Parts: sequence; C-alpha cells; structure tokens
Amino acid sequence: MFFPDAAVNRDDRPVILCAGRLSPVKDHPTLINAVGLLRKVAPDPFHLVILGSAATARDDEYVRSLHQQVKDLNLDGIVSFQPAVSLKELPAWYRRACVYVNMTPTGSGDKVVWEAMACGVLTIVANEGFKGTLGIHADRCVYDYGNAEQLTERLKWALSLPPSERSSMGAYLAHQVEGMHGLNRLAETLVTLFQTMTLPKPAQFDAEVNSP
Repeated sequence: MFFPDAAVNRDDRPVILCAGRLSPVKDHPTLINAVGLLRKVAPDPFHLVILGSAATARDDEYVRSLHQQVKDLNLDGIVSFQPAVSLKELPAWYRRACVYVNMTPTGSGDKVVWEAMACGVLTIVANEGFKGTLGIHADRCVYDYGNAEQLTERLKWALSLPPSERSSMGAYLAHQVEGMHGLNRLAETLVTLFQTMTLPKPAQFDAEVNSP
C-alpha cells in the first residue's frame, strides 16, 4: 500500500505534511512555531497540512489551542487542518508532500514515519530511534525534540533542495524501509528467532499436554 509514485502531481506550493492523531505527545506547537519562523526565511511560499483528529474528548482542548496558536501567529493562509482519513487514503497524502515531519520524542514509536518514508517522502523527525532507517541522511533529518529553531533550519534545507535531489533521497528512504522493516525482513527475523528457541521433544510435549 505504501510505495513511491512518481506520477503524482504535487501542489504548486510545497506541502509540509504532519499526519496522526492530535494529542499533546505529538508536539504540534513546536511545528507551528517552526513554520512561523520559516515563513520569514523561506524563499518561496509553502503550505503546512496537519492531518488528523483528536482521539479522545480530552484532546479537544489541545486541538483548540493549536487553532488559536495558528491564529495568533497569523498563519491562517499557510497552515490548514484536515480531518483524519482512512488508511486507504493516507498514501495519496504522503505522496503529495515535499517533506513529512514527525515531532514525537525519542522512545515513542510512530508507524506513520515509516509509512511516509515508504512512499518516498523526505522525512524529518525528533525521534532518534529512526536514525537507523534514515541511514546516511540521519544527521540532516533529525532535530532536537521541542527545538523549533532547529526544526526551522531542517525545513528550510528540505524545501531548498532541487526536486530531483529530494526524490532521490525519498527513494533511498523507501528502500531503507523495505529492506529493514518489510515482510521479507520480518520473515527472516522470525525464522532466526525460531531457530534459537529450545523446543520440548515431542514425547515430552505430549506428556505435558496430557498431564492432569
């Protein structure tokens, strides 16, 4: 389901995409602050799409605070909120983006990062756990959690790349995801795991199963 598609037409304005549930752990305020700074230094117009919805009623106030932050920073024409979509619709959103951003901290896994990479999208993260998948691009694609200024620098760099270079980096990330986290790798890992396990002998197993 998640793979690059060179035939997709991207928007005239480069799209920065963030997808996932709207919850404080996702640290959207840092991204919005970074976009406010980026607006002042980016050479060309761009668009931030925050795709997702609150998972619980408790997160509704958080969502309202994000809308207010956008309003306070006068980013209404740059930042848009889109409701959550089905899994089937997600790949099209990833492929529209020039760069994908994930702000969750190290120690909290987030599969959407691998989905975006698998679609060939240049991806910037705060979670250092993704450095292995980012490979040779890790130094430029990881920023310090909560550091809006550093995220601004990463985004400015990503948007300044020629489209061909961005596509080449995206293809590399897609290859990394497939090689490190695809079904073939999973099957190999499971086989290796099973081979290291000490299983009971059949007679011993039968006796244990049939014992009172």
